[in-house]
Amino acid sequence: MTEPLSGHIGADFRTAFPTWADLRRHVAACADIPEFDTARGIQHLLRADVASRFHEVPGVDWMLYGSTGLPARVPPDTRTSIGPSAGGVDAAYVMTRSAFDVDLALVGDEGRDGDRRHLTQRLAAALQTIAAPEAEPGTAAGIGLGGLVRYSISAMRMVPENGKVYGQITAQPINPRYGVLRPPAVDNPLTIEVDLSPYKAVTQPPEVAQRQVLGLQIPGFQPLTPLLTPNADAMADKICNLAGVPRSSRNADRPPDFHRYKDLFDIYYMIETCPFSARQLRQATEQNHNMPRIGLRRLPVPYQLFREQSADGLTPLPWAREYEALRQGSLQLRHYPPFAQMRERVGSFADALAAAPDDAVWNPSRGWQTLPQQRRSAALLAFQPSTERPGERAAGSSTGNQPPPSQRFRPGQRRDQSPPQR
Repeated sequence: MTEPLSGHIGADFRTAFPTWADLRRHVAACADIPEFDTARGIQHLLRADVASRFHEVPGVDWMLYGSTGLPARVPPDTRTSIGPSAGGVDAAYVMTRSAFDVDLALVGDEGRDGDRRHLTQRLAAALQTIAAPEAEPGTAAGIGLGGLVRYSISAMRMVPENGKVYGQITAQPINPRYGVLRPPAVDNPLTIEVDLSPYKAVTQPPEVAQRQVLGLQIPGFQPLTPLLTPNADAMADKICNLAGVPRSSRNADRPPDFHRYKDLFDIYYMIETCPFSARQLRQATEQNHNMPRIGLRRLPVPYQLFREQSADGLTPLPWAREYEALRQGSLQLRHYPPFAQMRERVGSFADALAAAPDDAVWNPSRGWQTLPQQRRSAALLAFQPSTERPGERAAGSSTGNQPPPSQRFRPGQRRDQSPPQR
């Protein structure tokens, strides 16, 4: 079966996985813990395939943002972890929120000013290139993942006013032995949300991902290492938005107690895993597009969540209740700290940013450090005794391996405590 837009999938993939069942068994062997099970592994793989297909559309350059790209922001030699690894999946991928969407924006300033209507058509055309306009078009359109899946557009909404395109893609596993016209379904379909933007406001150039978007090892599948919105802007989008009136691009009819409570997990994840420049992050927060909307010039000190307290006769939003509901409803999020501890961590991070020198850099293990402190830390790390055997790399090296479990930080464990021994 011929598959258009398959530059990231080679012959080894088709040899290893002639059927959907073969691929599913392989994913199940890698995704072998409750926090990252087969269902989540399949969804993770499909999002990586869809993102790769978008990047193969001719004449379009993208940068990835949102939750799907969070693991790709984590440096491969990061020595801190906020939860377990699966048998074949690094903790950086396991411990993000379960996501079902792919958020992409065009690279460059073409969509900054003026009429974005023509860009809407361009984004819609890209979506129609990677997924078929109908579930069973009788053509090879939408055939993906080495011929094992047909992608079709189940919904598409174009917003010419801002140039955005919102899509819903149905991924239907199929039997490739029957050709491309009417291949039979072999498993339940899955849904992937797609948000396409003509422009994403950033204060720094896009950054090359620190690691691939796919955490699974799939023979013959070359994972995407995309451009990302800068770490500073990704953090600013979330931490500024939570300080003001909520906004949602998809949910216009939101309940009165709505806010993006889920972003608290993303903020905490980035605090625990990603480096930041104080100068860049401060600039990103002060120039963030949310700030004029919520009536702020800079983040409040001390940092405050929107309607965290009673004000102007309005009752507080249920931050703790909604956070804990999300936390208890997801196995990997149960490794995150309770609301009070998480709230203190986010607040202290934002407040320390306000006082940090411009040349300070955030180290998840040590906080904000100026250049002399960074050099001292680097020197200490350089002279740590190595436990590797001849021919092996030490755990936590630049290969992306995780440190042994006894060296991993876990929520609720103080930085000056030794991890519990097993």
